[in-house]
Amino acid sequence: MSGYNPDRAISSVPIDTIHTGERARSLCETAVETLAESIKAIGLQTPISLIAEPNGRDERYVLVAGLHRLEAHRRLGKSRIDARIIDLDETDRQLWEIAENLHRAELTPLERSEYIDQWIKLSKERAEAKAQLEPSGRSHTGGRPDQGINAAVRELGIERNEAQRAAKVAGLAPEAKAEARAQGLDDNQSALLKAAKYASKEEQIHALREAAARKAAGRNNASPSKARIEAVVNAVKRLSQDELAAFAHWFDTFRAERTESETSEDGVDDARAKNSTQPGWTKRI
Repeated sequence: MSGYNPDRAISSVPIDTIHTGERARSLCETAVETLAESIKAIGLQTPISLIAEPNGRDERYVLVAGLHRLEAHRRLGKSRIDARIIDLDETDRQLWEIAENLHRAELTPLERSEYIDQWIKLSKERAEAKAQLEPSGRSHTGGRPDQGINAAVRELGIERNEAQRAAKVAGLAPEAKAEARAQGLDDNQSALLKAAKYASKEEQIHALREAAARKAAGRNNASPSKARIEAVVNAVKRLSQDELAAFAHWFDTFRAERTESETSEDGVDDARAKNSTQPGWTKRI
């Protein structure tokens, strides 16, 4: 990336001169509200990032990173915001935004994969454009198909297999991605990768629906037992101290009789079971 002008590193910029443009990431209301409370209490700790777009005598800016911080300032009624002014071309601007989102945002595996895949493609395009400027018209690495992945590994600090998995998941058909979100599987990387093995969108959607059905079946199978346990726990919580003591006595007796019955069936001396000491629940109440 071309970086930023150190003489204009941080400035106080009028908010109404900032254009947000098309964003790779949409606003999260919770994040805006949390940031607004934080800014109200301790101020803005990390300036937003902008590129300058001269417009006649008036200077205007395009937001590179910091959409939630900017929106929090707007909602607090502030007219200016601290910003880092950087010099980037359009490709580098997109790469900067993606990098900030990857390192700061809580993303689903599907969202993270899409960001990493965008980075890979943009990095490859940037390298190919640079290669055209070389005297030979081609750099030493310009023709390598994995160049974008190598750049992602190097510049994003991720593992190579993560970059490869991201490319596979991001390669899902748009309809399959919509199905994953609808089925609540956009946070299930295993299901996304399995669906990505299929070539057609119909096969991908079918795989995702099967995964959703298995997930639902697992919840249904586990829910009756869990519900019974929760019902017992809630019922016990409502008991008075006297009722708890009576329940504990009943349960101790029940366990003693059960142990005695099981021991007798195994042909062991009944006296051993009768003389065995059972835990006294009443002592714990």
